[in-house]
Amino acid sequence: MDKTLSKHFFINFGQVSKKARREQQIKAEDLAEAVGVSANHISKVENAKVRPSIDLLVAITRYLKLDANRFIYPEMSENELKKQDLIQVIDLLNEKDLDVLLAVAGVLRKND
Repeated sequence: MDKTLSKHFFINFGQVSKKARREQQIKAEDLAEAVGVSANHISKVENAKVRPSIDLLVAITRYLKLDANRFIYPEMSENELKKQDLIQVIDLLNEKDLDVLLAVAGVLRKND
C-alpha cells in the first residue's frame, strides 16, 4: 500500500469510526475501555494522529459494528454502500424470509 493510500485509509477509518461512535452515543472513554486503550488514544485514532494496530482496528470495527467497506472504499456512494449492506443481509435470510423480501420488493417496484 503506498503512503498516500495508507494515509487516506487511516483518515477515512478515523472519520467513519468517530461518526459511528457519536451516532451510537458511545463515549470515547467507553469505547476505549471496551477495546483496551486510553480515551486519548481513541481520539488520536479518530483524528488520524496515530495509526492503530490491526488488532485495534478490528476491535473498534467490531465493537462499533462498522462495515469495513465504508473506510476501505470511501469513493463508494452511500447508495452503493447500502446495496452492499443489503446483499449481506440477504445472505443471512432463510427461504421464507427471502420470499417475503421479494414480495415487498415487488410492491415497491410497482409503486415507482
